[in-house]
Amino acid sequence: MRYSSIYLPLVCIALLSGCGIETTTTIPVTVTTTQPANSSSDAPLEEIELGSTKNVHQRGNIIFAGQFQAADIPAIKEAGVTQVISLRTEGEIDWDEAKAVNEAGLKHVSVAFGSGEELTDDKIQQLRELLGHEDGKTMLHCGSANRVASVWIAHRVLDGGADLETAIEEAKTIGLKSEQLKERVIEYVKQQQGEATDE
Repeated sequence: MRYSSIYLPLVCIALLSGCGIETTTTIPVTVTTTQPANSSSDAPLEEIELGSTKNVHQRGNIIFAGQFQAADIPAIKEAGVTQVISLRTEGEIDWDEAKAVNEAGLKHVSVAFGSGEELTDDKIQQLRELLGHEDGKTMLHCGSANRVASVWIAHRVLDGGADLETAIEEAKTIGLKSEQLKERVIEYVKQQQGEATDE
């Protein structure tokens, strides 16, 4: 019993020194969120140049433009474009755009319409999906960027969370001229917002 008073403090010191105690370290974790492939996030709308391509603007991963020429395709590819969406109808251009774009290793999609009457709900929906699901940049073009700008309104409001007035002002900067196209897309946007509210 005389020895217990000597060894007990030594046993306590050994235990407290970590021999029988497990320690944990808290490591701070940073959680990052990623935007959808073609999210325009908070990027500004800016005017850019792509060879001789008419009326070119960019916001995030989307490039809006008028018609380009075959000679502009290398510059378009160099800019990071992986998908070209044409809104032009058959016969509007005199060369095979789709073939030239595909031969350059880019994806080409045609969603053609000429007027507000031809811009159906299905076409707007298809364009919204195309604008939101591409890893690289998407170039959306027509002849002057008028049709392009109208499509932007729907995508910007319904998929980007912008208010309608902001989207319309951006569309005017991009090249919106047609009152008919503007009214058609506004009708679609309000219809979609109404359906979402009903749900």
